[in-house]
Amino acid sequence: MSEWGSWDEDRDHKFVVGLTVTPDERLAWLEEMLVLAFERGTLPRQRDVWGRTSGGSDGRDGGA
Repeated sequence: MSEWGSWDEDRDHKFVVGLTVTPDERLAWLEEMLVLAFERGTLPRQRDVWGRTSGGSDGRDGGA
């Protein structure tokens, strides 16, 4: 792999670096990130027809 020393080469490298990754590797990375986001609680919560978050016990979900 060549050196990416200049600003232009660094910019160009950003456009081609993803071409070396297979679609299966990209999908595996995406699945890992979704699992991580789910475990950290950063995915949006499911909402009911009124726009309230469903479930939860923090008292802010507007549930009954």
